Amino acid sequence: MSQKLFHTAFGVLVAASAVFAPSAGADPGEMSGHYIETSTNREGGGTVSNHWFFTSCGQDCRSVQVCDNEKHEGCTSAQARLTKGRWEMDVSHLDIACPGGAIIPDATSFHYTWNPQTLDGVGEGTRYGPGYPGGITPPSATIDFTLKPA
Repeated sequence: MSQKLFHTAFGVLVAASAVFAPSAGADPGEMSGHYIETSTNREGGGTVSNHWFFTSCGQDCRSVQVCDNEKHEGCTSAQARLTKGRWEMDVSHLDIACPGGAIIPDATSFHYTWNPQTLDGVGEGTRYGPGYPGGITPPSATIDFTLKPA
């Protein structure tokens, strides 16, 4: 399944999506439900918001649906694990959206880490597909992101 995930990494928008909303008063370290992920590219400064959907897969483990939108379209699956007091997740096979509108399928992956209490984190992206036409696409990028219950 082709993913259209667009984060602001690589001077383009690579978006990642959705998670289910936690119940009122839920511990943010529980990571359950729909969350909105807002990321900013450190190199280019562009910002984008996306949706991630979390469900439990055991103690200190969450299955995550990273989708194009809140309707669960264009999703890819990942697992987040609580390790040494931080959540970590690897997401691969993401598309890159180019500034001119072209989509480069299966072109990047991201390693995310975030604080379970503040829900602030960092994503390290690696491009393994071609760059966008007519431009230079760096082979890696760093984003800062925040998760908020939807």
